[in-house]
Amino acid sequence: METKKEIKLNQLISLCIHMFKKSQLVFEKVIKKEHTPQIHYKHEHTDRFTDCDWVSQKMFELYFAKYFPTIRLIGEEDTSIEVMKDHEIFKLDEVNLELIKEEEIPDQFRTVNTDDMFALLDPIDATERFIQSDYCPVTSLIAFCLKGKPFLGFIYYPYENLKSQVTYFNIPTKGLFQYRDEKVSKVDVLIRKDEEYTFILSKRKPMESAIKIFSNFPGYTIVNDHGVGHKSLIGVVNDYLFLFPSKGSAIWDICAGHCIAKEYGGGYYTTKGEEYPYDPEHPYLADCCFFTPNPRKAKRFAEVFNTCGIKFP
Repeated sequence: METKKEIKLNQLISLCIHMFKKSQLVFEKVIKKEHTPQIHYKHEHTDRFTDCDWVSQKMFELYFAKYFPTIRLIGEEDTSIEVMKDHEIFKLDEVNLELIKEEEIPDQFRTVNTDDMFALLDPIDATERFIQSDYCPVTSLIAFCLKGKPFLGFIYYPYENLKSQVTYFNIPTKGLFQYRDEKVSKVDVLIRKDEEYTFILSKRKPMESAIKIFSNFPGYTIVNDHGVGHKSLIGVVNDYLFLFPSKGSAIWDICAGHCIAKEYGGGYYTTKGEEYPYDPEHPYLADCCFFTPNPRKAKRFAEVFNTCGIKFP
């Protein structure tokens, strides 16, 4: 029997929300000190991940295999190696695939063909903060590209501001939404003036070179924070610009934020000001990129970046 390739988008969104709720089991055990994340290494011992990253991705893979097996899922971790034995999170439960109603989806997107789609998964973004028990900027990210373009993205906080779990996601062409306390609601975003720039810098890497670029924007302000997914989300909500010297990172780090920012005309851009390309065969980023929900600011920032002579490694 041929596997069905035409799927309903409301059901896919409903599944993703359910999977994030299920993955909360992992975070709960860590935050309650019932489990200490075990650290593993990859990429010649230069990149760390935990058994929690691994088990979360494994759970996502199993749900996709059950409900939408024709979607190609590309995850950050290699689950072909055994990092953890069978865990309670592997016990898949029934999913309410009508959590998001079909009438909430624009007509042209109610069904999609999985031949045109692939998914990108980062089971735990801001892993270093997670290891250090700094949970506020920790997120899980999943994004779907349709015909090679960012389409549907999710940014999940297991404990937003250490208070409650929440999933942020876009409905294509309808904007940013959140699933919180068993309810879906629209999220309001701030749209600043085109000449008003606020930049996000990593708390861990202040980047003096970046500040030299920012100095070309009169009256600019800076906020500091952690986590690519977290910075993407607050970037959309507050109209911030985020420079990402991204060598070694990958498209599963940035695509969810790009999907959401695309609702407002923005996303992740190359330093030439072009929308970042998503090639699943070459997932690792070879050069700098930057993020903004404002396409006019993207154009201006690219112009400045390419004339100020600042280089990043």
